Order: sequence, then C-alpha cells, then structure tokens
Amino acid sequence: MAEKITMASSSYSILSTNLEETQWVLQISELLQRNEFHTAFESPISIFQVPDSIRNDSPEAFTPRSVALGPFHHFHPQLLNLELYKLGRAKKVKDQIQLAEFHQLISDKLKPLELKIRACFKKYLEVGCEALAWIMLIDGLFLIHLLQIFAEVEVKCSLQRHELPLPELDAEHQQMYLNPKANSMARNEIVSDTLMLENQIPFCVLKEILAGTQIVNDLPLLLYKFCVLVSPFGLPSQINSRTFLDLPQTFQKSHHLLHFLYLLILNQGEMGDDGMDYMGPASPNLLGLCFNVITSVMQTNIVELLQQFSELIQYLFEIFKALIWPSSLEDSFPMIPSASKLKKVGVKFQPKYSLQGIIFNKREAALDLPAITLDSTSHVILRNLVAFEVVAKLNPPCFSQYAAMVNGLIATANDVRILKEANIIINNLESDEEVVELFNGFTKFASKSDSSEIGSPKSTYMVNMVEIIEEVNKYYESKWKIKVRDDEDGGVKFVGGQESEIFIMLELLRRFAEKGVGRIKHPLLVGDQFGINVDSSEHGQREDEL
Repeated sequence: MAEKITMASSSYSILSTNLEETQWVLQISELLQRNEFHTAFESPISIFQVPDSIRNDSPEAFTPRSVALGPFHHFHPQLLNLELYKLGRAKKVKDQIQLAEFHQLISDKLKPLELKIRACFKKYLEVGCEALAWIMLIDGLFLIHLLQIFAEVEVKCSLQRHELPLPELDAEHQQMYLNPKANSMARNEIVSDTLMLENQIPFCVLKEILAGTQIVNDLPLLLYKFCVLVSPFGLPSQINSRTFLDLPQTFQKSHHLLHFLYLLILNQGEMGDDGMDYMGPASPNLLGLCFNVITSVMQTNIVELLQQFSELIQYLFEIFKALIWPSSLEDSFPMIPSASKLKKVGVKFQPKYSLQGIIFNKREAALDLPAITLDSTSHVILRNLVAFEVVAKLNPPCFSQYAAMVNGLIATANDVRILKEANIIINNLESDEEVVELFNGFTKFASKSDSSEIGSPKSTYMVNMVEIIEEVNKYYESKWKIKVRDDEDGGVKFVGGQESEIFIMLELLRRFAEKGVGRIKHPLLVGDQFGINVDSSEHGQREDEL
C-alpha cells in the first residue's frame, strides 16, 4: 500500500507505470530541455535481482533479514522494525559531517541523479522520483554510519582473519535487544544484509551525498576497513604504500560495496601473466578414458564394496553421458575428487593467502588453496559473490569456479576435517556438516571461462582454475592405473593405491549370476578374463548347489 501511495504522489518519474500520456509528454520535453537523459548511460547495470535458478538453492542468503538498503526490499513489512533506527543514524551522520538539510539534499543532489540511479538496476523500479531519492539518501547515510563504526576497530597486523573482531553497533542498537547475544546476532544479520546483491547502494549515490566534504576522500579507506573485517578471505590489515595506491583505483572500478569486496579479493597476491589463456583445454580422449577405467582393475575387499559401488554408478553414468553427448565433456566444468580421495593417493593440502595462490605442484603432490574463514556471515557473502559474478557475466568466472572446486573437495564432514587440519578452512560454524551444506550446489553455477568473449577483458591476475583441476584429475587417475607383477605362485597380481570400481561391478554381477541366474556364462562375468584368481573348487560347489 505504501508503495502505491508513493507512486501516486505528485512526484512522477518518466519510468513510472502510472503516468498519463500528457504527463509523459511533459517529462519528455523537460528532459530534452535539461539535456539530462544522457545520464542514464553513465552507469552500467550492476545491481541485479537474483534469478530463481540461484535463489532456490538458498533463498535465505539473498533475502534481507534486518535492514533494507535500496528500493528492492524497502517496503517489505518484516524490515520496517529498523526504519526508525536507520533514520536516526542517517540524521546523526548528516549532522556530524555538516551536510545540508534533508529536503535540500533531495532537491539539489538526489533528484537530478534519478536516471543514473535507475540505470544501475537491472530490474524496473516501481517507485517514484521523490521516494527513490529519499530511499537512497537515508540508506546511503546509514551505510556510511556502518562504515564509520567498523573503521574505528583497531586491527593489529599480527592477527589472522579469524581473530579479527566485529565491532558492536552503537548504544541505541544495543538497547533494542534484551541480551548481548541477541544484539550480536542482529549485528551479524545487518552485516550480511549489506553484502546482498539485491541490497546494494550505488557508489554514485555516496559520492554525490558526500561531494564537497573531506569524508568523500576517505571513502575508499572506510570501505576497505569494513571489508577487512567481514571478508571470508584474508586481506592485509595494515595499509602499505601499494595497497593505499590501489584503493582509489579499485574504488573507481567498482559500483557498490559487494563489487568492491569482489575486486579486493581478486586483486590480492601477485599479478599473473597478461597472456594467460583462459580457453578450456582440448576435450579428453574418450577411448583413453574408458581404457584407463577398464585397466584399473586391482585387488579389493568386501568391506569397501558397497561404499564404492555408488561412486561407480555415478562414474559410469558420466562415461555413458559422454558417449551419447560428446560435447558435454567439452562444455561442462570439470569435477575434482574429494579431499579424502586425494589424500589417499598422497596429495597434500597447503594454505595460501589468496585465490591467486591456487596451484597444483605435481612433483610434490601438493594442492595450494586460499585459507578461508567461515562464520555466520560467510554463507551470505559467498553466495552473493558467486551470484553477482554469474548474473553480471564476469569473465573469467573466478568465484564460481573456486566455489565449485571446494564443492567437489568437500563431500563429507571428513573432507572438512582434512582441510581444517591443513589450515585451509577455519570453521567458526557449529559443525563441519554446516560447511558441507554451505558449499553444496555451487558446481552447477561454474562454467569454463571464455577469453574470446567480445567486450570481456582478459584477467591479468587469476590462475586457470580449469587447467589446475584437470591436472589434479590426471594425477589422481594415474594412481588408478594397475601395476602388474608376477607373484610367488607365478600368477598375475594387480596392485594399486585405489580399489577399482569396475572390479566391484563385475564382482557383484558375477555373484548375482552365480546365486540367481543359474549357469548363464558371459565373458564379462568370468573373473579369469581379468586375471582374477577364483577358487575353482568353491565355484564348482556353488554350481552343484544350484
């Protein structure tokens, strides 16, 4: 109801749906006279509505729980509790930095910015010019208030990311809750809300509000200090000369807080080769793949038979899928074995500082991964970073590829424990199972990067994630290949570091045939075809029983 009242007010927008024809003509004439219509093209679309294909996996990660920033969720009833608090903090910031009165800021700064603001949003905004200006002014000042609180936290350079404290909000916020735990939970929700894709304030709004003040020059540093405390990945807590020089540049390239954090994380570490090729490698040789599977027969035991049978079915399904749709192997993002599987074949895990540090050292059998801290806000931040990258079609898709890699590495809580022991995951959640759930489903959003895409700048700082995963897969599969040697009885013995899924299937089929099918013989069901010693007396006894 509030939304309809606002739209029906005297402040109409050229993009509003309830304009009458005469009003539309008047606004067209006014825009042409002022020559302001070109401002709609000054800002690229950077704030998106999360599509259902992404939202449905984790709707709570994209829906604000405490505070609405911007027009997407502003009129939702469940978010109205903090409106008075938000308005009070906005007035405090306005008075503190000695800005003009609200109505003057609306008329002089925000209304002229209307088309530029609307251009930042992918979704059509069904809100009038006057209401949009008020939303952006109040929410922008409130965001500045949060940045100032986080900037006051003194961070020692010796502290690791998981040791950095989140500050409590002001006394007014603490008085709203009965106990400190509830207050901290509410603060965490506000932090999460500020980093949701649909809850972003365009930086052009903050720049316009603060124009002519000293704080506008400090805005990159305020944003950076906030990100240091909330980023799941470590950022330098102390500003050195290079970081200080890079901050204004990163600020100019980014369009809102989530985008700023995205660029900060990707820019950590050493720069890579400008000529890095992000095209996917040649498609795998399917005949070679099948041959490797068939020739990976080795000794197994009944204890692990059922455990690995499900993995066999999945693996065979991928092979048959590739036979029917050969292009699927070329287009799909490669899967990586779980951490426990890689550990079984001798792969070690080593923590690195940034996403740029991801590398697989084949000689040392070491996979380097960035250390990541997981807490109550990480789920929202990671999901929205990936969603932003996917819907904005950023190339190379670094975050979605990284998340898909970790999704593959973490299949069970045991995989989480392995990465925790390697100091790659610092888990502040209640259980390791929550980490498995956090990364579940990321694989579907990953795609191979396309450096040939028109208008897509080639990254100069990211590693080739696809190439690294395929190198790991080659190393892992090489450990499956059987090694044949003569045993003491002159027979053939198959040994290897990993039991064969193919043998499990054949053994199950052979036993099923012996128990329930009768004397039907097939070469594939006879163990001797694969050098498997079958006790002939036992086999004969089973035939007699049948």
